Amino acid sequence: MCNQLVPYDVTWTKGGPTQYKPEGTLPVEGMNNIGVQGKPSNPSGWFNEGGRVSRLGNQVPGINAVAGLHDVFQITLNRWGGAPLGWALNAPGMPVAAAVTYGALVAVSYGQVGMYAVGSTSASLDE
Repeated sequence: MCNQLVPYDVTWTKGGPTQYKPEGTLPVEGMNNIGVQGKPSNPSGWFNEGGRVSRLGNQVPGINAVAGLHDVFQITLNRWGGAPLGWALNAPGMPVAAAVTYGALVAVSYGQVGMYAVGSTSASLDE
């Protein structure tokens, strides 16, 4: 679809096992994408994909989808401005990724609630 930033559909399901992804690799559908990529999975680690924080966060419905969008943000920022830009906007990008992802999850889950109202409101502004 042309309205996707992540190369797969948004989902409430948690990610499965981790898959090694070199730094700058897009998120992988069905895998746990939470945490810092670029290092082999280490279940004893803290912030790497597959680490302690990753596995704990993965239990929250939809958070793996948030991580996937956040990965796309980070990869794009690193391409545009290098690692300093990516790291500077890493934490501020999380609430943005969460808002966009959970909005999409609600829209998909509830049949795009509010889309009709948005369309009809814009038509009434032309009067």
